Amino acid sequence: MTELFEKNHGRYGHRRIHVELLKQEWTVAKKTVLKLMRSLRLVCKVRRKKRYNAYQGGQGAVALRTC
Repeated sequence: MTELFEKNHGRYGHRRIHVELLKQEWTVAKKTVLKLMRSLRLVCKVRRKKRYNAYQGGQGAVALRTC
């Protein structure tokens, strides 16, 4: 699993690693791959969680009614 992760420059997550292991005729569940990757601290570089960033601008003006 570590070889597959390093071979793909850390861009494979647990889903892709699971597919690659199935192609190599390993029988392993997705959740097992996920647990093993977490225990080995293999974190995919592609989808990192981004910090919450609220809009920092000012509030809009109130719309005026014209009749």
